Amino acid sequence: MCTACSVDNVVKDFIAFNVIVELDDIMVSMLSVNLQESITQQQVEYKTNCDKLFKPTEFQAISNSLYKILKVFYEVVYFYFFPMIVIVMCYNLGDGVTN
Repeated sequence: MCTACSVDNVVKDFIAFNVIVELDDIMVSMLSVNLQESITQQQVEYKTNCDKLFKPTEFQAISNSLYKILKVFYEVVYFYFFPMIVIVMCYNLGDGVTN
């Protein structure tokens, strides 16, 4: 399938893209909101914690380590080995299409 088979399609796609790009400006002008002013008037507040640093308990440290190990195992098996296992299974147990 050709995405731009003629000049008419290219012009129509360009106009449609321009309308989509300008849609946010049209919505802002309809709402009559001054974005620059509303952004500069916002104040950001930061909360500081002066308490002592949080030290995890032994159970939290062990569970965090176990979680990281299981997460690495899951990522390695699912994203790296699983596609190869599927290919091998299709080749060995398939109906002969991949042979």
